[in-house]
Amino acid sequence: MNYLVGDIGNTSIKISILNYKFAIKKSYNLDTKKIYNNKNIKLFFKKILAKNLDSRVLFSSVVPKAYKVIRAYLIKKNFQTFEVKDLKIKKILKLDIKNFSQLGSDRIVNAIGVNKSKNCLIIDFGTATTFDIIRNGRYDGGVIAPGVDLSIINLNKSTA
Repeated sequence: MNYLVGDIGNTSIKISILNYKFAIKKSYNLDTKKIYNNKNIKLFFKKILAKNLDSRVLFSSVVPKAYKVIRAYLIKKNFQTFEVKDLKIKKILKLDIKNFSQLGSDRIVNAIGVNKSKNCLIIDFGTATTFDIIRNGRYDGGVIAPGVDLSIINLNKSTA
């Protein structure tokens, strides 16, 4: 049995097929803006859904609109979709933040990935650059800054 997991980001969507040991067998990418076209979503998932997959699919998404489109498509194909924030995360990861709803799924997944580490700084370079702190095995918060590409574009537009 294979498992399907996905990361829906502002710039791109990454879907991976994992084997029974949860090792990545194959990954697929699509520009996020293309997911809103029915033709693109069908072509994108056609090769992926042909595999021997568990009917449960897990996503990390920072683009609710894109997740909604993908979820609706996969439900039609008899898949159950789950978003990381819909799970009981607090049983997996200790959180020291005031407002859980303001913490993105991408940052939660990164923190879970280093959960065995006692102290670390997670830096994620994407559309935004995020810095998250794990201290004494607990998610202690972080900050979001413009991503490298956005910073370069803005610097170019705003300076001589």
